[in-house]
Amino acid sequence: MENPLVSIIIPIHNVEFYLARCLQSIINQTYKNLDIILVDDGSTDNSLNIALQYAQNDNRILIIQKPNALQSSAKNMGLEFIHGSELRECIFGNTTKVTSYTQNSFNEESKIIDKETILKHFTTNNNHIKTNLEDISTLLTQKLPEDSWIRFVDSDDYLPLDSIERCVRETQNNKHLELVSHSITNDNNTNTNDITCDSLCRYESLSYDNGLEMLKNHKKYISSFCWQGIINTNILNRYNLRHQLGIYCEDLDFGTILYALCRGFLYKNFIGYIYTIRENSTMHYTKTMPQKMPRILEPLRGHFTNYKDLGEYFLSYSKVIAALHIYRFYKQINLQDKKAYKKLFTTYILHYILLYKNKDILNLINKLKEEKLIKYPRLIFLYSKAREIYRHPSRIFKSN
Repeated sequence: MENPLVSIIIPIHNVEFYLARCLQSIINQTYKNLDIILVDDGSTDNSLNIALQYAQNDNRILIIQKPNALQSSAKNMGLEFIHGSELRECIFGNTTKVTSYTQNSFNEESKIIDKETILKHFTTNNNHIKTNLEDISTLLTQKLPEDSWIRFVDSDDYLPLDSIERCVRETQNNKHLELVSHSITNDNNTNTNDITCDSLCRYESLSYDNGLEMLKNHKKYISSFCWQGIINTNILNRYNLRHQLGIYCEDLDFGTILYALCRGFLYKNFIGYIYTIRENSTMHYTKTMPQKMPRILEPLRGHFTNYKDLGEYFLSYSKVIAALHIYRFYKQINLQDKKAYKKLFTTYILHYILLYKNKDILNLINKLKEEKLIKYPRLIFLYSKAREIYRHPSRIFKSN
């Protein structure tokens, strides 16, 4: 397509001081053929009202208002509502059913969800949808419209005005592409290529017909994909790929699997995203235990004396869950020479298994054993300890 539609998905939660800047950067993109999906994840400040004001003046904007359940649930909700999806056509058009598949699986078995069932969970007012669902996957996971393009943007960040145009231009020049990636920076203009691009940032341009080969050749052992470019829906449809719920750093396993499924990858060394470092972000913890914390963290409150330790534990937990997802994917994937990539996947899995001190509140070890991921548990633990001691000599911890 000469002028493909790009769906931009923006999760929103209590970002009233940043949201206008973000939305200005989206609506004023030099590339105009945009489908802008704002997912308000239970904001308690003025964020939703700001979003509604922008939606009044731009008919490209769709707002979805849902109960709070962390950013991963908001991203997944946005995916199900991209332009052309059965769910969107069912709610706003004449489609009478939606076909649902198993999430994060190659399983092609499906079930039909009728319109009456769907409308029990959604109410609409023009381009504003309200839902009682925290997690859309409890209702359905669709095949997304083929050959569509998606971009995720965090609501406290923003884009250079030519970001989308430059990405789309590459897809027009290279018809086989499924993933277009670029460099990022922060709002202090400090180059941060190492966060997202690792060994790629020394190149002006780099392309691969196989995303796995890119990972293997460049040893990208941190391969999240949250801000780095645009994604073709064909990749997601191969595995019904969505973000893991109930964890932080949900892009770690999502990104790894995204690359592994990709059949046409391009990296261009231009700044296509500007992110904001702020003290009250999801990943920032003070030592003082707050009166109110994210609901998902509340069960951990009584096990820690300060918020920083609690946050570090939950981050460790999240990375282990990411490792489990990558492991399940590797067991399912059908490759011509699967053994050639065994070391790559093993390294990813080990990289994310960092057990926190002597606490196992959420039964991580049992989860690993149930999945038969721990074949040689002592070796994994020793690897984990050695790496942590190397990075943080003062933080020597014990596992069960």
